[in-house]
Amino acid sequence: MQRIFFSAVFLSLMTGAVTAHAGDDDQGLYLRLDSGESFSRAAGGDVGNDVGNANIFGGGVGYRFNEYIRSDATLSYRHGYKINSTTVMDGQTYYSRGHTSSLTGLVNLYAEPVKFGIARPYAGGGLGFSQNRTGDVSITVSNLNGSLQGATHTSFAWQLSAGVGFDLTSNLSADIGYRYMDMGEAKTGSHVNIAGTTSDNWTSRGNLTAHELQMGLRYQF
Repeated sequence: MQRIFFSAVFLSLMTGAVTAHAGDDDQGLYLRLDSGESFSRAAGGDVGNDVGNANIFGGGVGYRFNEYIRSDATLSYRHGYKINSTTVMDGQTYYSRGHTSSLTGLVNLYAEPVKFGIARPYAGGGLGFSQNRTGDVSITVSNLNGSLQGATHTSFAWQLSAGVGFDLTSNLSADIGYRYMDMGEAKTGSHVNIAGTTSDNWTSRGNLTAHELQMGLRYQF
């Protein structure tokens, strides 16, 4: 599915490049690299609270159609979210500890309506998918220790963003921005083992949403 997704995006961008007006200097293909920090919000579900912060590393390929509109396809990885929750069931208190990461692919569209010198403020949004991986979760209840099987779950993802791009040279731009990110659902497997007692009907789940700050570079050919 991922190969089909990115193949379609690449063909779309290349088609735009071929049909663009050759005389416009503010058009062309670009590459981007990004890093930043993701600050999760309350996950809800079985987790309840937030899952902490994660580092962001990503990149992508895009096309600037004119002075005001550009689009790109990005792939980014978020690592460092931590599960640290307390759940009461049937009078027993369960303490859960684990970690979650997310690989996210998006197709994004941005509008840059004005330009102030080298600065280009922008607003945009994107749609795509997230592959959310939850590792094995350790569980403690009544001084008994156990574990809940981890799992990988693919979910719909979307983002809304705003920021400023700075034209450092005719080809190179720096980007500083904010993003609200919804990576969809993350969940565990169903197999749990507590003090040698096993069960296959226990799945914990929550939603990965975050406020994010990112910095990056874009190189336009």
